[in-house]
Amino acid sequence: MDVIQQFEEYLVENGIVPKTIESHVGEVKAFGVFLEGMGVEQSTGLKHFYISSYKNHLMENKYAMATINKKIDSLQAFNPLRPYLVDLIKANIRSEWQANKHNLLKNIVRNAVV
Repeated sequence: MDVIQQFEEYLVENGIVPKTIESHVGEVKAFGVFLEGMGVEQSTGLKHFYISSYKNHLMENKYAMATINKKIDSLQAFNPLRPYLVDLIKANIRSEWQANKHNLLKNIVRNAVV
């Protein structure tokens, strides 16, 4: 049984509803694809660098903060032993979003006009 199947089984055993399971599994798979694109063949755990890089990738691709947090929450469900890491990254997302909101919105408007 691969790690994704084990994760799905873990969620079922813990009474998670099917739609949430589907969402978490999809987000974890998307993160795995991202890691493969970075050249990471097999991760032994969620390292801060990997999650931060993923978060930056999502922000650069103009995902909404709520969507980014949902994706990070799915990774937290995948690795429940490291909630402090996920909370730290979510706090950084909020602060970066607030600090860069004006520039991000200006770039969006500029790109939409061009």
